[in-house]
This record gives sequence, C-alpha cells and structure tokens, in this order.
Amino acid sequence: MKEKGKIIQREGNCEASYSPCSSFKIALSLMGFDSGILVDSQHPLWPYDGRPVGFEKHAQDQTPQSWITNSCVWYSQILTQKMGMEKFQHYVDMFNYGNKDLSGDAGLNNGLVMSWLSSSLQITPLQQIDFLDNVVARKFRISAEAYDHTREVLYLTTLPNNWKLYGKTGSGRKQDSDGTRTDTNIGWFVGWIQRGNDTKTFACVGEGEGVNGPIVKELAIEKIGKSLD
Repeated sequence: MKEKGKIIQREGNCEASYSPCSSFKIALSLMGFDSGILVDSQHPLWPYDGRPVGFEKHAQDQTPQSWITNSCVWYSQILTQKMGMEKFQHYVDMFNYGNKDLSGDAGLNNGLVMSWLSSSLQITPLQQIDFLDNVVARKFRISAEAYDHTREVLYLTTLPNNWKLYGKTGSGRKQDSDGTRTDTNIGWFVGWIQRGNDTKTFACVGEGEGVNGPIVKELAIEKIGKSLD
C-alpha cells in the first residue's frame, strides 16, 4: 500500500511479474472512455451474442458498469477490437503498463484479445501501484471524462471512517518463464481508497490452489481495514 509517494505497507515479493488478468480492466476503462468508444457508465449497451461463457452473469447484455462489476471478458475483447492494435499499444505505452507486451500467445497472433489473459502482458505489484498513482493523480494525457467515468464504475463501497473503496479483481493462471500457463491459480485485487484529499493505492496478488480475485479481494479489504484511522 502506498500513500503520498511512500510505501506504507509491503508484504512478499512485490517485484514478481504476473498476468494482470481482469485487473487490466482499469486500464481498458481509461482507454475506452478516452477514445470515445465508451460513453458513460450505461452506454454503450453491447448485446450478448450467445457465445459460450464460463459464468452466467456474462451471458447477458452488458454496459460499462456491468462489464466492470461482472468482470466480463467478451466486453473487453469487443472494446480492444474496436480500438485496434495501434491505438491499444499507444495507450499501454503511455501508461507504461508492466512489460507493455501485447503480442499474445506465441504463434497465435491473438494479442488484441488475449494478451492480458494469462499471456504476454505481465506486471508486478509495484508497477500496478505506479500505474494507479498516476491514475489517481491524473497524470496521463487523457480526458477528464475518462478519469471521471472510470472512477465511477470502479467504486465498490465505503469503508469505516468514510474511506471510499475503488478497485478491480483479476483471476487467471500463473505462467512458467517461457510463458506456458500452469495449473497454479493467481488472483489480484488492485485499486485505491480515498477520503477527501487523502488517497492510498494498493495492489495485492496471491497464487496457489483455490486462489482467485474475489478471495484476494476479501483478504485485502481485511488488511486495508486494519490500516484505517
């Protein structure tokens, strides 16, 4: 966890790289709203096309808000395809997001729709924190509306002492050094808490059997709660 430019809580290996999985939706939201593909929290409404999906909540029409809340993969993939690789890479470079590698799975030319899903794009917890610090400080040269709408769709709840929680989970598979997906689960929960002008950013990642984003989120909120005054 980081506050006013200083790390105030750190555990484990924060330099290890992992796929961002659905925690990348924070970056995708900024891209979508800045490019004008996304309009506000309820528009555009993109229809579910009947493709097989792993979760019932994904098998329905989605708005930007439900896309984030339901962590819907296909909505992300429509967004990146509408954006195109050149613009997609431009934003990832601007955000200095992890290793910035959008090549996707080796030999499959699927980076536009798969690079952040246990594939080529990798990021460390410390890099997540740097990215989030720049988001909160609005340092990227993108529209005010992109920041505003992203903040809106990321809002989760108000914690004790009136701290507002913004964040996104991510779930996927750990990879070997050659990029091969393993059977080891990973889970992310990243975001920030804000009260007035005070902000603390955080990035939590876990790995192991049964680990996923919601589990990491629950543990992270417990730890965050203990740090609040």
